[in-house]
Amino acid sequence: MSPYFETSELLYQMKLAIQLLFLPQSSQQLYTTLEIPKKNLALTDEANDNSIANYSTLTLTITIKGSLLNGLYNTTNFDIQFIDLCSQAILSQDVQKKEQPIKYFINQRNQFLEIDDITSTMSSSKCGNFIYSIINVTDNNGQILNESIFQFTTNSQIGVFTNDEKNVNLSPLRLFVSARQSRYTSQTITLIYQFDMKMSCDYDQIIAPSLNNTYYYDISDYPLVIDNIIFQQLYPNYCPKIDQIYCQNYDTQTSCNDNIFKDKLKDETLQIETQNTGYAGEYKLIIWAQVSRSGLKNSTFINVLLTNKCKTNKILLENAPSSLIEYDISFGKEKNTVQLNWTKSENLCPHPINYQLWDISSDSEVHPDSEVFLINQQTGQVQISTIQQSKVKLYTLKIVGQIEDNFNSTSF
Repeated sequence: MSPYFETSELLYQMKLAIQLLFLPQSSQQLYTTLEIPKKNLALTDEANDNSIANYSTLTLTITIKGSLLNGLYNTTNFDIQFIDLCSQAILSQDVQKKEQPIKYFINQRNQFLEIDDITSTMSSSKCGNFIYSIINVTDNNGQILNESIFQFTTNSQIGVFTNDEKNVNLSPLRLFVSARQSRYTSQTITLIYQFDMKMSCDYDQIIAPSLNNTYYYDISDYPLVIDNIIFQQLYPNYCPKIDQIYCQNYDTQTSCNDNIFKDKLKDETLQIETQNTGYAGEYKLIIWAQVSRSGLKNSTFINVLLTNKCKTNKILLENAPSSLIEYDISFGKEKNTVQLNWTKSENLCPHPINYQLWDISSDSEVHPDSEVFLINQQTGQVQISTIQQSKVKLYTLKIVGQIEDNFNSTSF
């Protein structure tokens, strides 16, 4: 943008010089010409030609020639000095704002410095709007700090933010800002602002850990320990510390079932352990950390899926009887054992196989005479023993091995 020159008064003087150059000596008309050095200068009330933008003061020699029709003429020369008034502008900062520290709390957001305390002897319409740039930031010992605390949000507004508590001991911080008007780059002023950095527990924070989305635990497996449940507090040296860490169900906001979840959160862990297959399912948990005195708290979320291998367990049977089993009551009370080999496909399933013995000799299933037939619940083997003549007949027996909804059976 070009310098600003006041030329209206000089134009008036030029016109007056032309009038005085020749007093009317006859009735002949006076003709005048104006010779101006080739500076591409437009003589208007304001000179805005970029060809003279590098001049703060510019002097031109003007030649005026007056001629009559009879050939008589005369000339006169004079100099015009153009002064860029923007180069003489005086910039100043309000002393009160310069010397009065601005109170700022660590970790407080949305605090801004409005640069509205600068004045100039030349208006912005003549010399342009103010342009600002940060020079540097220093601490109370004059040491230069990182400028990232201060960031321009608009041309005349600076956002202020830091969460570093060390700045309290470095306070007051001094921010140096360069200011100038846009039409003249050399005329600058350094604005100084002081910031008194303070701590307030209103701006303390608890930072929650980021955990895996879902944890899987199979009932009766070895305990699953979720570790690194570490909540960090920004300012424990200045503010009351975290004194509660606890587990809640997301849906009901009730405490987590301690039959499943062993609360060791003070040790930054949560242990999962149960042998109760009735607890199988998905659990959405919230782990909270709280400062009781201030009510400050934060949380993290985890999903736990408890699976039950017993539901997919298969009961396997080997050595099932394939022929008629005979028992002679003359053996007395000697026991005859029907050897059956029962196994589970999932050994991690904690539940034993439950056995039931049925007499299916008739159309209905009934439990057989326990004085004759006895099933061993530990092994699933059947023992036969009797001396009673009345018990002699043909029996058809069925044995069922079952875990929850899974079962297998054989008949003999």
